[in-house]
Amino acid sequence: EFVTSGESVNSDDEALGVMLNPNYDPRVHVVLQKPESALVDLHVKRLNAQEVASHVSRCDEHARIDTIASNTHSALFSVSNNCDGYLVFTEPFYPGWRVYVDGKPTPILRANYAFSAVFLKAGDHKVERRYRPNSLIIGALSSVLFCLLLGVITYKGWLKIED
Repeated sequence: EFVTSGESVNSDDEALGVMLNPNYDPRVHVVLQKPESALVDLHVKRLNAQEVASHVSRCDEHARIDTIASNTHSALFSVSNNCDGYLVFTEPFYPGWRVYVDGKPTPILRANYAFSAVFLKAGDHKVERRYRPNSLIIGALSSVLFCLLLGVITYKGWLKIED
């Protein structure tokens, strides 16, 4: 979903409070949580969220979101939006997800208590979302190093046997 209004809160309780308000509509408003990630603070400082929220709330145009490709560990979207706003993903906020907007890494914000979002300026964008946890990369590298070490030890053992 693409929404044009957002606010940041300091805790899970505040997020739930905003979301349980009968006037809250997740189709037009996103709740960003601060303490879970320094990225929210960076985002608010860089983009001056209050100014952005007041600007984008005047926009009546809806964004067009087309899914180009999607599977369990990645998705590619084409987004065309006439206003600044937030692309909110319905998958849970979880370490390891990476988002690239027009090929550039983009901070992922914790949104609506359990989900994630990215800020998009007005325009046409390619948004790619990939699951690439650091633990997977570290595990793969340690496995390769162990296999190389095992190969060296085995090779040296064969040399001693032939002597």
